[in-house]
Amino acid sequence: MKHTYVVGTFVDSMTGMEADYFSDPYDVIDAETKKEACAIYNEKHKCDYFHGRVMAELQSGFITDIDRYARRVDVEEAISKSKDKLFDELKNQLANCTGCAIPESTAKITRVCGYLLERK
Repeated sequence: MKHTYVVGTFVDSMTGMEADYFSDPYDVIDAETKKEACAIYNEKHKCDYFHGRVMAELQSGFITDIDRYARRVDVEEAISKSKDKLFDELKNQLANCTGCAIPESTAKITRVCGYLLERK
């Protein structure tokens, strides 16, 4: 069964740094285990000194099992970028499809007195 993990580069204090922390790039990876997710991350980013570590697991779109050194804002940023990347890939697939059209948004948003209004 595949799980969804947020993985980042883990920098530990054993290397002389002041504190343990995660640094980017952050990736959202589907894998059978945490170990497999880290292996995918390490291969993708050619990690040789610092390695990937699971920051959090996602279950049904919710952040679970967050690592004690992970910042929630970094996990949320990784998820957001992953969704943006997926949307862009889908958009490109539609653009390359003959006879397919990319749906345009029909909503027009304007700012009036500090509030957003939707025009139809």
